[in-house]
Amino acid sequence: MTPTQWHAITLALVAAVVVEAVVLVGLLRQVGTLLLQTSPIRPGDLEERGPEIGSTVDVDGLPVGHAGVLLFLSPECDLCPQVARTLPVMTRRYADVVFVAAVTGTDEGRVLDYGAKLAVPATPGNQLANAWRIPGTPYGVGIDSERRVVIRGVVNNLPQFEVLAERTRRGLGDPQSRTSTSPRR
Repeated sequence: MTPTQWHAITLALVAAVVVEAVVLVGLLRQVGTLLLQTSPIRPGDLEERGPEIGSTVDVDGLPVGHAGVLLFLSPECDLCPQVARTLPVMTRRYADVVFVAAVTGTDEGRVLDYGAKLAVPATPGNQLANAWRIPGTPYGVGIDSERRVVIRGVVNNLPQFEVLAERTRRGLGDPQSRTSTSPRR
């Protein structure tokens, strides 16, 4: 074989390795997204993030004397539309729990538009997200009827959202509210 043929073969192999690397990175990204969507909610996973479990909080839009879920969403979040689509189901299934969306984002106009399209009351959430050091969206905080934080964590799908709502409904007094990761049916 001539040197030109060897160069062509070498370049073809290098190109194949680069294409394989790009495909592998894409595949790993998809696997990571699937793991985020299917893993159970784990309150306390990010101990230093979110409001402290048991702390008393005041949230606009959450009536006094009612348990509620404050759901942080953003128009810039890839998983948020999937979670937002579950809001009508959750409000029917957990009628005794008030759901409020705290919409975060860099563009105030998009934040307001996004909040207006949700099936639950929405409030701008940037200040609260910064104060509580929310790690990202979608993120939920369960607050009992006495305004105490019961549970907090990432909410990427309906099963995780159900765990959050169920523990919020049971309140801080239930020993299962902080230890079980699967909803009771």
